[in-house]
Amino acid sequence: MGWYAVYQREMLLLWKKIGRWGYVFSSVIFPFIYLFSFGLGIGSRMDVVGGYLPFLAKGIMGVTVMLNAFQQTASSVSIGRLYLRTFHSVVLSPVKAWQVIFGLVLCGVTRGVLLGGLVFLVAWLAFDAGGINALAASGLIGGSFCFASMGVVTGLLVKNPDDVSMINNFFIG
Repeated sequence: MGWYAVYQREMLLLWKKIGRWGYVFSSVIFPFIYLFSFGLGIGSRMDVVGGYLPFLAKGIMGVTVMLNAFQQTASSVSIGRLYLRTFHSVVLSPVKAWQVIFGLVLCGVTRGVLLGGLVFLVAWLAFDAGGINALAASGLIGGSFCFASMGVVTGLLVKNPDDVSMINNFFIG
């Protein structure tokens, strides 16, 4: 149950960040720009089975999940480890190392799915983009788990938090 304490700690930090609208705005503005510009601009000219906008909304949601799960997790771990030194206190707690990692990864999954779901909610409300099935939802959660895991590894390996962006561009970009 040690992973749950780490998860709760990370979620409290996340809720404090989400309370500031700049965090949510900066995390979802890029997907919204793509959704509105390509959805409204190109969407009327494209002939895709099921509609171009639902196709685009699901792709943008996947990219949002992937980027937020990786980037935010890696940044959080590296900054906590290198500058704030909060990662040291978590590691020195009586929680096993794998539980610390698992709690961090689960918070990354939550972060990615939450912000990706927000993008899809706007697409659903504004453009009637349709829903996703259980297989797609499980794929998003599984992908978010993989990218959050990669974010934790990256956050533990980098020597400077600025290197997270370089690794992000190399693997994801």
